[in-house]
Amino acid sequence: MDADDSETMSEYPKPAPRITREEALKIADDEFSLLMRAYHASEDGLVRCCTCGELMEWYGTGVAQWGHYMKRQYMWTRWDVTNGGVQCEGCNVYGDGVPEAMRACLVARFGEAEVERLETEHKRLLQVNVFDILELSKSFKEKRMEIVREKKLVL
Repeated sequence: MDADDSETMSEYPKPAPRITREEALKIADDEFSLLMRAYHASEDGLVRCCTCGELMEWYGTGVAQWGHYMKRQYMWTRWDVTNGGVQCEGCNVYGDGVPEAMRACLVARFGEAEVERLETEHKRLLQVNVFDILELSKSFKEKRMEIVREKKLVL
């Protein structure tokens, strides 16, 4: 290999590092949580825990979370907007999502029929590849940034 060959080889971009399915799911879950919290935030940037009523900032506190009624392991309902609500860390993590209160919250917001649909369909199989998960992540972020601009939320 002469000097000209080495210069040519350095012009080619290095391949992007591979991302695992678990890493892609984490990115998508984080973006979906931020999107849903921004959506539910008031103009002053506050969200209320749907299960206990605690008021907290939508972003940056480490307290506000997006809690799921049907657990995230079920891909069919993982990013379904009717499958959860804003929760404080106490309810979502330490209270294991407070499923009875979450169900009541969802019934009040979407109706009994929608909650029954979640309870029936959550175990349906859905295969999503890493590329599609990352594309979903990008769309969640784009929608979130639109909401942030519209509501003038502070990041």
